[in-house]
Amino acid sequence: MGSAQILVDARRRFFWRLGRRIYMMARHDFNNRPTTNGEIRLQHEVLTLLYNRSVKPVIFDVGANVGDWTLSLIGQARTIDRLGTLAIHAFEPFPSTFQTLSKRLREYTADRTVRCSELALSSEDDEAYMLGTPDLETSSLHGGGEASQYDRVKVKLQKADTYSEENDIQEVHLLKCDAEGHDFEVIRGAAHLLEKGRVWFLQFEYNSRWVYSRHYLKDVFELIAGTRYKLSKVTPRGLELYEGWHPELERFFEGNYAVIRDDLVHQVTTRSVSVDSAATFA
Repeated sequence: MGSAQILVDARRRFFWRLGRRIYMMARHDFNNRPTTNGEIRLQHEVLTLLYNRSVKPVIFDVGANVGDWTLSLIGQARTIDRLGTLAIHAFEPFPSTFQTLSKRLREYTADRTVRCSELALSSEDDEAYMLGTPDLETSSLHGGGEASQYDRVKVKLQKADTYSEENDIQEVHLLKCDAEGHDFEVIRGAAHLLEKGRVWFLQFEYNSRWVYSRHYLKDVFELIAGTRYKLSKVTPRGLELYEGWHPELERFFEGNYAVIRDDLVHQVTTRSVSVDSAATFA
């Protein structure tokens, strides 16, 4: 390779990286840490809304992993003096991760603030094989190119509809889902709850794992069409409400989205956005 081609490639790489960085920042896709991506803000706003309405919060943490999100929620509840009213259901199917989760939340399971369940919420009541290793931070029901390196562990699946019926749960005020590509199946498993308007907010993660599960944001738009819900993106400045689906949304950058019941749109920080003819958010 000549020096001229090396220079051309280096220039291309520089502009590609710069352009990608700017593009992702404009989309609020650049930093997906809960403290800066809007997740913690949403926790606080939902808990405050429930506090103001004197509602006892029922929260689902689906794909709880080792409990960071749940511990953050507990911290938010403390700031508004709501810890004593929380009812959190934390779901983690991978055995070694579940053990860590249970240990970290032992204080809160003892006083029944948290209930830990070793199962995966899904669209069916069944069993399936999950891919992962004990030292991984994540595990998934959908493999990628690295799947051959992982252990296969059989786990229990259950629909949110079934779990709620069995445990006499009438409403879920915040259902947070981080299921590494299985998120749409979790949403499908809550179809009855959504149909009846019994979920207030449903937050889910969207990333490249959705490619392996063969799902799109378009599927979510179609699932909630004709219901009381709107789809939004979780950002540091609040929820961005989408008027409808557009191909520009399907970039598989890691981010969090939220399905929100229509009567709650103006109860938390929201703004409406759309994609114009130049495929630009406006």
